[in-house]
Amino acid sequence: MVFLPYSDRRISDKDRLGGRQISQYMPGCTAQPSSPFRMVFWNVENLFDCEPDTLYNDREFLPGSLRGWHYGRYKKKLTDIARVNSALGEGTPPALVGLWEVENDRVIRDLVRYSPLKEWDYRYVMTDSSDPRGIDVALLYQRDRFSLLSWQAVPISGNHKRSRSYRDILHVTGRLLSGDTLDVVVCHFPSRSAGRRETEAFRLTAARQVRALADSLMAIRALPGIVIMGDLNDFPHNRSVREVIGAGIPDPDCVPDRLYHLLARKAKNRDMAAINTRENGACWII
Repeated sequence: MVFLPYSDRRISDKDRLGGRQISQYMPGCTAQPSSPFRMVFWNVENLFDCEPDTLYNDREFLPGSLRGWHYGRYKKKLTDIARVNSALGEGTPPALVGLWEVENDRVIRDLVRYSPLKEWDYRYVMTDSSDPRGIDVALLYQRDRFSLLSWQAVPISGNHKRSRSYRDILHVTGRLLSGDTLDVVVCHFPSRSAGRRETEAFRLTAARQVRALADSLMAIRALPGIVIMGDLNDFPHNRSVREVIGAGIPDPDCVPDRLYHLLARKAKNRDMAAINTRENGACWII
């Protein structure tokens, strides 16, 4: 993903969205050489340290567990994540990195300070949710390209017959080099492990919270730029994405105040991001 600044709309011919020139979506832009603003997001799949946590169930990732988790494997996982992240930037590391399934502050601190990722000088913010296993979401950012203005963990509460612990939504606001404000929302919806239909109500509840957050930002921002990233545990055609969040297919003639699902045409078996930006009544896709 590449973010397009609002101010002068300078883009690079090399920047692409779903295999298309980004300028195809913005025909009035003049392509100029520039450093692309990349954002990546991915599930790091159980980034746990080796220390016991008395508040959460992390027994599966302790020395002596069936997984055989130990410090050497933990350090290797940190190194592998750092190398993949660096490779994604093609020599220029992503300015923003959304992560989920991270255990705590320590694992993210180790990632940005004591792995090969340390040379890129990332900072981070993350949630501290009530998930039974203690897994959370985080956002890494480079201070020289994304100036942190504020962040908050947004709790989710649902009115269901069955109790459910939700992972908090992470909302981060920052200023880009262009002077524009970018709101990034990182989320990890409830899984389908107990069955798609049986758990759908939980994902709908999480989606309503995300939609409410997006609506509130559109109401207060003169030129809203919103990126929603994460593991929605649903596909573009499912109710949580299509009806509740209301993410449509990117189109050159998109309408204002609408969220768009990046690469929705190609997302046959994976979740991408829902995005909205607006300038002078016209919605732009990033």
